[in-house]
Amino acid sequence: MPKRNQPYAEIINLQNELKEYRKLCVGKSDKFKYYLDWKKHIIEKFSKLDSPDKIINFKHYLISENRINKNANAYLVAILICCITLYFNKLDIKYDWFSLIISIILIIFEIMWQSEHQNKEYCFYCDLIEIIEEIESED
Repeated sequence: MPKRNQPYAEIINLQNELKEYRKLCVGKSDKFKYYLDWKKHIIEKFSKLDSPDKIINFKHYLISENRINKNANAYLVAILICCITLYFNKLDIKYDWFSLIISIILIIFEIMWQSEHQNKEYCFYCDLIEIIEEIESED
């Protein structure tokens, strides 16, 4: 289901496209074998934006979403660091070394996973913006 505030959701569902993009990035897409196959699919979707104003509006929406996603990753890392600090302040170091080490490892893996997850989304929006810019330069 597309986001409620996504413009032109009837033309392109960004959530579905992002899922497919992530699969493509790890080589597990059933629909696309190569990036250029996916790009051709996106260009076909964008061709349904039948006026330059729609394309410019959608590009601006993508840029805004990309900014939000980039900032969200920074906030997440800050929140995780805050949680780590609070946890360490409550921890009795004498008795809980094992718990401390496991917690640090889990938090590091969580930060790495979130960073990778957010990075794919950031790259997805960058690729969409790049495709729109190519379409604009052809006109």
